[in-house]
Amino acid sequence: MTAEPLVAIVTTDLSAVTRGRSVAARRLDEIATTGVGWLQANLSLTPFSTIVHPNPWGSRGDLRLLPDMKARFRTSATGSATPFDMVAGDLTELDGTPWIGCTRGMLKSALTELKELTGLTMVAAFEQEFGFFMGSTGGSYIPLFPVVGEGYGVTGEAVLPLLTNQLLRWGRNGDNGIFSSKITDNTDNRDHMVTYQIFENNKTSGNGAAVFRWLVLWEDIRENEPFEDFDFNDLVVEITAVPEPASVASLGLVALLGLRRRRA
Repeated sequence: MTAEPLVAIVTTDLSAVTRGRSVAARRLDEIATTGVGWLQANLSLTPFSTIVHPNPWGSRGDLRLLPDMKARFRTSATGSATPFDMVAGDLTELDGTPWIGCTRGMLKSALTELKELTGLTMVAAFEQEFGFFMGSTGGSYIPLFPVVGEGYGVTGEAVLPLLTNQLLRWGRNGDNGIFSSKITDNTDNRDHMVTYQIFENNKTSGNGAAVFRWLVLWEDIRENEPFEDFDFNDLVVEITAVPEPASVASLGLVALLGLRRRRA
C-alpha cells in the first residue's frame, strides 16, 4: 500500500500547544480557500488535552482554519515514509472575518497597533537553508545545511557525493517558504535562482583534473509581494566540483552571502 502524504493545517493555542487537522497534501490547494473546520472550545484545551470547565463557548459554534500558504514548512529529513509537512493557519468566522480568539490574529493586531502608536516596525530574524530535490519533477525538498549569520559573515557548508546519472534541482528554504531552481516548481512561476560559472584559467586539482565552480544566487520574494526586487542576493552559495576518482567524486557547497529580510 502506498503511503498518502499529509499536510497539517495548524494553529497555536493559549497554552503554546500547536494543534491542527491533517489533510491529503494533494488537496491542499483546493482546501486553501475554504480551510478546515474548527471549534471555539478548542481554545479552552489545556496542555493535558482536557477542556477547562466552564469555558466561554461551551460545545457550540463553528470556525474555519484557513492555511496561510506562505507559512508552509516541509522536509523529508525525518526519515519517515512521507514528508513532515505543516502550514500555519488563521482562524476565521464562517463568513471569513477574523475570529477574536485567533492567536495569530492577535499577534498581527498587536504589530499593527505598535506601528500606529510608535511608528516602529517589528524586525524578525530567520535562518535560511540550502538543499535539493531529486529528479526533474516532483519529490520532496531535502535539506543540506542551514545558513547562519548575515551578510558575508555567514556559515554553512556541506559535501554532496556526485550522483551518477541522477538529476536534481537546487532548493532554498526559510522565510517565505521553499523555492526551487525549476521555474514551474515555484508558485509564482518565476525564476528564483540564477547561476554563474566561474572560469579559472588552467586551474587544476592535485591530480591534474580541471576544477569547476559555480555561484548560485537566490531571490526569496515572490512576484507582486511586498519588497519584491528580484535582485538575487538573498542567498549566495558556491558549488565546487571536487575532481577525485569517480567513486568518491563530490560537490562542495559553501554559503557566501545571506541577507535577513526586513518586513513590515
